[in-house]
Amino acid sequence: MKKLAVLVILICTTSLHAADPPERVPLIRFYNEATNEHCYSSDEAEQGNWRVAPRVKEHSVIGMVSPVELPGTIRLWRGVRNKDQRHFYYTQAPKAGSSDFLGG
Repeated sequence: MKKLAVLVILICTTSLHAADPPERVPLIRFYNEATNEHCYSSDEAEQGNWRVAPRVKEHSVIGMVSPVELPGTIRLWRGVRNKDQRHFYYTQAPKAGSSDFLGG
């Protein structure tokens, strides 16, 4: 449940009163049956890889996000734990030199 709360912060961006609002891309939720976890991606190449991966199912678009940092938004970081390849999501950058997680 904590992962969903982090994602809600990300998609609640600034109001779009600007003349040219920035492009948004879909944030898609996938389910990996092998690891029994949900994973999230806004990257088209990664989404394509997950769509053809065995035991990974696309669930739904859960929101629209900006691929670039904008004023009033919070960056979402993803880490992958080395020992079991589990995904974790953060609103603060992982500590430099952490041996527990791969960057993401």
